[in-house]
Amino acid sequence: DVVHLSMNWSVITAIAFVYLKLINKPYYFSAMGWLKIEGRSLILKHLYKNLITVPMIRSAKKCIAVSKREVDDYISYGVKKDQIELIPNGIEVNKFSEYDGGAFFRKKYNIDSRPLILFIGRIDPIKGPDLLVRAFAKISKDFPNYQLIIVGNEIGFLSTLKKESELLNLDNKITFLGPIIGKDKISAYQSAKLFVIPSRFDTMTIVALEAAASSAPILITKECDFCELANASSGIEVAANELAIEEGIRHAFSDKIDLNVLGSNAQKFVMQNYDWDIIAS
Repeated sequence: DVVHLSMNWSVITAIAFVYLKLINKPYYFSAMGWLKIEGRSLILKHLYKNLITVPMIRSAKKCIAVSKREVDDYISYGVKKDQIELIPNGIEVNKFSEYDGGAFFRKKYNIDSRPLILFIGRIDPIKGPDLLVRAFAKISKDFPNYQLIIVGNEIGFLSTLKKESELLNLDNKITFLGPIIGKDKISAYQSAKLFVIPSRFDTMTIVALEAAASSAPILITKECDFCELANASSGIEVAANELAIEEGIRHAFSDKIDLNVLGSNAQKFVMQNYDWDIIAS
């Protein structure tokens, strides 16, 4: 009776849209955070935007936005405001209730007892792991006991990241791991002294919700479009550049911040606002 199309920049979505138009079938559309043209393949994205995205979202019965910025993006593409519904991302909070303090993660991946700064995400320039590596290099002189753990899918940027860490003499302070899921990931969040999301561009990233539900203190860039976390005293928000990230980390480790309180606030905030049962209602 009705179809839900999800994700922009997708060949499958484009084919489905053309077919639905041909048979005059009503549909809803969720961009899932990627209306704005960013990252790689910019020429192809401009073509896709004009040929598929704009006619697709203007013809949708409703467009679903996950953040306030995405609402504005829809409007800038010509979608009427009453055609847009704001429904943020959610998670199953109860999955993150079991607490081991990161012991399982450290044991399985042979991570020593030094306090750690954690990144989990796609190893991609748009996610900003290089900004975090350079910021970490600057703070590591004043916080020599800390280590940095980079976790995520490799898409060709990992070798660049490793070379940069070598040039910065961080060989024994950075560990690179592939993607992790389930219990491994939950335990990893709990192991973090500070969880950093250094994205150059993102939209309501799921890892922020997962880390918060795990009571991890969070440093997040403004470009992640999730200011609600900082506004609720549940995270530290900075600009997406290495200096701001460095200063944010220093601030997190200063006497002005109680990281345990920050993590506890984040967990309560997500439980009260972003559990799927709450979002679904």
